[in-house]
Amino acid sequence: MGSLKGLIKSLVIVVLGGSAVVAAHRYEARPIPPLVMQSAVTRGDIVQTISATGTLAADRTVSVGAQVSGTVKKLYVDYNAIVHVGEHLADIDSAPARQQLESAKASLLQAQTSLQQDQARLAQDSLERQRIVTLFKDEQETQEDRDAAELTVQSDREKIKQDEAVIAAANVAVQQAQINIDHCTIVSPIDGVVVARDVDEGQTLVSAVMAPTIYELASDLTRLQLIGATDEADVPGIHEGQDARFTVDAWPGATFHGTVRQVRLNPTTVNNVVTYQSVIDVINTDLRLRPGMTTHFMVEAGRSSDVLRVPLAALRYTPSAVATLAFPDTVVPSTPVKAPNLAPGQSAVVWKVDGRKLTPVTVTIGRADGTLVEVRGGALVEGDTVITGIVAGRK
Repeated sequence: MGSLKGLIKSLVIVVLGGSAVVAAHRYEARPIPPLVMQSAVTRGDIVQTISATGTLAADRTVSVGAQVSGTVKKLYVDYNAIVHVGEHLADIDSAPARQQLESAKASLLQAQTSLQQDQARLAQDSLERQRIVTLFKDEQETQEDRDAAELTVQSDREKIKQDEAVIAAANVAVQQAQINIDHCTIVSPIDGVVVARDVDEGQTLVSAVMAPTIYELASDLTRLQLIGATDEADVPGIHEGQDARFTVDAWPGATFHGTVRQVRLNPTTVNNVVTYQSVIDVINTDLRLRPGMTTHFMVEAGRSSDVLRVPLAALRYTPSAVATLAFPDTVVPSTPVKAPNLAPGQSAVVWKVDGRKLTPVTVTIGRADGTLVEVRGGALVEGDTVITGIVAGRK
């Protein structure tokens, strides 16, 4: 009895194992349907945007430097200080400039003294010439004496002209020395805020070749400008007065607005990529934005309202043999289809789901936003289904 039960059990195991093998074989032999990617034709707006990166900057930035060489004696303002036109910012040691002023005044005084002496000599020699001329008429002086007296007077006059030129040069030296003293006092040329301080007290400045910068001042930070690099292909879509939206990493989730001021004519070429600077005016009343922040901005280049839309991928799809696995009645093109030109106004073909087959529909391309594209003409209506791709199934 026990052996009979064991035999039955063995037979059951054999039968079940065989059934499993048959089932597995049938499963492996069954074809896997292709993956069909499709999308509905919708109606709505197409907004074409231009996006780029840029940097915020003050509407006006002024470098305040030193026009004279010397030691920084005193700094009166520091970073983030609010300053006004004419406000005292710093002092440079004026002792060398004052010595130059005293030297220039001494040279001027010496030149003025020489002029007075030469003027007195001219007066004396003029009287002597007049006496000789009178005696010459009475034949008491010779012609040589008369000529000599005349030459002496002319020489005195030339000397006076030289003295006057020396005095003029000495006056200029005095004025320049006074200007140098005035330049030792650094004042603000604008109303603004200190965004950078490049020197410390006690530092020696040398301005013989280039004026060293002491402060960087920015104008009112409630008005900033966004300067972005716009690709040459996007330049026709940006115009003065357009609204621009941008974000900054410092305020995630916040969107700021600005107004396009201009697209500058000067190009920038990096690795054969040509860009132009777009300047966008930004109101920064709450001072959340700061110069130097990196921005990601978008400008609306165009809008089409209430139009038929399909995915861009639908314009690039062409049926192949695998399409007949999902849509058996589809007629596959016998020759390769050239990739369509997706420029506005060009024609393209989309494949509409029509029961057991795909039907080609020729449309005219309109505006695109990078994901969807406007289509006009053709036998498409809202709610139709178009194919964006069919991929063969894999085991």
